[in-house]
Amino acid sequence: MKGTLHHNNNRGWYISYNEGTNNHYLVDVRPGRIDDLNHVGTFLKPDTEVDFILEDVYEFPYRYAVPYIETKETPELEKILKKRKEQLKITLWLTGFYSDEVEIICDGYDTNSNGYWYFYTQDSNRGREYLGAYPIGRTAIHKIEKVETEI
Repeated sequence: MKGTLHHNNNRGWYISYNEGTNNHYLVDVRPGRIDDLNHVGTFLKPDTEVDFILEDVYEFPYRYAVPYIETKETPELEKILKKRKEQLKITLWLTGFYSDEVEIICDGYDTNSNGYWYFYTQDSNRGREYLGAYPIGRTAIHKIEKVETEI
């Protein structure tokens, strides 16, 4: 339902609305509801239109209006809520393996004196978790891209 939010010092917060008829209704807002919304960063102002539901209670006034805010996740909010990190997407061209081309998403790569490429991710303690090793003589790094991945 939609209604107009009002406030005065004597009555406190209340909502006025029409229910599809010529009748005009005034319903008090559930005590503490506006403070709850303020604590989560939603600041409602008097004389603004709000969405609300009616809540029945067992004592006087027997019914309260409960304003609510519909949140729509935006791409920016989604990025904030989900932990992401930047990684490398490396395309390898191989000879003498089961596949000619392999894509690896990793935090880094390195070589050693034995003649291998090592691809790894880093764990929470900055230690390496190895994803694969390929001989340098049979491996060509074709493409390296930076990508964002979810943690």
